[in-house]
Amino acid sequence: MDVAPTLLELLHLPALAGADGRSLLPLIRGEHKEVQGYEMETLYPSFSYGWAPLRAFCSGSYKYIEAPRPELYELPTDPGEIHDLSQKRARARGRAEGALADRTRGDVVAAPADDPETSERRDRLASLGYVSGSVSPATGALDPKDGVKLLGDLDAARHAIQLGDPKDALAPLTRLIAKNPGNIPARLLLGQAQLAVGKSDDAVATYRAVTGLAPNNALAWFNLGNAHAGKAAGDDAAFAEAKRCYDRAVLLSPRHADTYLNLAALYAARKDPESSRQTLLRARAAEVSDPTLETELGLLEAGRKDAPAARAAFERARSF
Repeated sequence: MDVAPTLLELLHLPALAGADGRSLLPLIRGEHKEVQGYEMETLYPSFSYGWAPLRAFCSGSYKYIEAPRPELYELPTDPGEIHDLSQKRARARGRAEGALADRTRGDVVAAPADDPETSERRDRLASLGYVSGSVSPATGALDPKDGVKLLGDLDAARHAIQLGDPKDALAPLTRLIAKNPGNIPARLLLGQAQLAVGKSDDAVATYRAVTGLAPNNALAWFNLGNAHAGKAAGDDAAFAEAKRCYDRAVLLSPRHADTYLNLAALYAARKDPESSRQTLLRARAAEVSDPTLETELGLLEAGRKDAPAARAAFERARSF
């Protein structure tokens, strides 16, 4: 952020109004200039695991980290950030806290505790039994310092599924979700393990919880459709739910080939080849390029005795 202001001063051009950066030309000339305070952030914990987002503000010798349990470090004497001074240096922490609030006022992730969206998320987490832990008062989200300690269970579960032992993934995932119910990857993985061991009803409940926490997660709707599809051949209610979930997944991710293929298979299981064909044609209209999709469409066209359409679909499949 300092590059543009520095180049502008070197070229004797006007400075950028309201820029966060500053010209480094005085430092290049050997002049002493006090470093301005600056902000840092990472939303990765929030987007990936449902933990609290992290922000920090550095000013003078201090680095303040905004988290459910805030931290304060004196960098010249503690560059490794080992000794948290947030309790001992309350005045310095207060100054940094106020400066960070001024810098981030109006930002989405700094939403107040009475914001409707954050209140709704809190209510969803509470309905799942999350009543304790080190959490953000605004979002009910876990402090990443605590959340990172849980990722060993997530890795163990992934490893078990990769090795073909999904049953061994159930315990670590259940343990993790009990402490971190907003962890979407863990819930998606739990549903996958439950389906793999034949616990389709449990998988439905797991994926339904994900769609409640993350209603715009296309993968959650796709997986919920898969969980219902296992019973859809002879169960009208399961068929309707599976179709609804696949339709929602397509709406959210209109070029995901597997959603169309699974929806087409759902119709095929109900002896409705024309609806299967229309589903795959819909995928092609959405510019989905997939050899399996074209092969399946070719077979359906062949079943209709439409040799030119079947040949065209098979040729498209060969072209990938």
